[in-house]
Amino acid sequence: MGKSTDDPEKELREKEILRREIKYLQAFVPDVFFCANEIGYVQAWKYGNNFWLECKGVNGEYFTHKFHGYDVVNTCEAYFSALRMGYPLWEV
Repeated sequence: MGKSTDDPEKELREKEILRREIKYLQAFVPDVFFCANEIGYVQAWKYGNNFWLECKGVNGEYFTHKFHGYDVVNTCEAYFSALRMGYPLWEV
């Protein structure tokens, strides 16, 4: 999720919660979806002032994160651009 923490168990718990949230959200149509056959996809679901992002590149790179804020489209565009340029998603 980008930043390290002093408590690896807490980080694992947070990743597991995020994994479950994304799995649940996949049953719903995303609010934002970018996709290209030779690049991959970025999708996001918005609820209140939070949104959940899921990205997958054709190279197998996978990234999820929960964000606070309202800038869903620009955030998705930044991650899709990173996929297109071949940049690591965790560096966006």
